[in-house]
Order: sequence, then structure tokens, then C-alpha cells
Amino acid sequence: MIINENTSISSDIQAFDYVEKHLLDQNEQALGTGGDCFYHDGNHACAIGCLISKSNYHDDIEFRGLDGVIIDALEKSNPDWDISNGQTLAMLFCLQYVHDNRTPYTWEHGFACLRGHLFDDDNNLKSNVPYYSEDLAHEVKDYARDIFFVGY
Repeated sequence: MIINENTSISSDIQAFDYVEKHLLDQNEQALGTGGDCFYHDGNHACAIGCLISKSNYHDDIEFRGLDGVIIDALEKSNPDWDISNGQTLAMLFCLQYVHDNRTPYTWEHGFACLRGHLFDDDNNLKSNVPYYSEDLAHEVKDYARDIFFVGY
């Protein structure tokens, strides 16, 4: 269920819901032949990869963190969604953490934990969600990891 030109993601909660449904339906990681996680592996997509349309995907995307190349592909695939916000990027990083670091049988619980930590009752990102940047990637990774240790 990779996003296509007819699908319109326009908000953080809509993206969260889309990724959650995609991964729960897929029920397995997107892995390459070496066992590494891939954005698109041919038949599957990771949490961020499912938000990148096939027309905006290229091989240079693989093995990259959440950097300018990935953000550009996300923006081109979802022109109505403001992805450049650091909190939106932190949410994407957390969703990717679920795909890369949790086994599929824990994903449903993981998404429930994330939803509670990331969104308020109006489905807006909470003000205490950290801002992501490449320089702060380790801090956001610690934030994502801590959600799951607290949640279990």
C-alpha cells in the first residue's frame, strides 16, 4: 500500500493512520536480501517508504537516514502536507523506529503507545514532541526508544 498520486496525505494524524494501517496490513518489515530495512523492497515498504510514491522513489533513497533526500521525496509525494516541521519529522522517525526495531506482533501495541505520546485529544502533535533534525537524531531515537520501554 505505497502511496500513489491519487492519495492525498495532508496532516500528521492522517499520515500516522496511513502508516499504521499499512504496516499492520503488511505485517512484516521491508527487508532487502541482506536483512537490512529498506524504504521500498519491491513488494513491501517501511513506515516512511509507504509515504513515498513509486514515481518519487529512486535507489539513492536506500540506506539513508531521515535527511534532505528523503524529505524531498516525501514532500513531492505529499504536496498538501507540511513535512518540514521538526515535530512532524520526529513523528516520522518514531514510526520508522517501530518498523525497524519492533517485531510485527508488537506493532499494534507500539502504535497505540506512540499515538498516546505524540497526539493530543484534537489529533494535533503535542507541544512536548521533540523537534527532529539530523543533528538531534540520537535524542529523538532515545525519545522513541523510551516510549516503548515505558509502554511495556
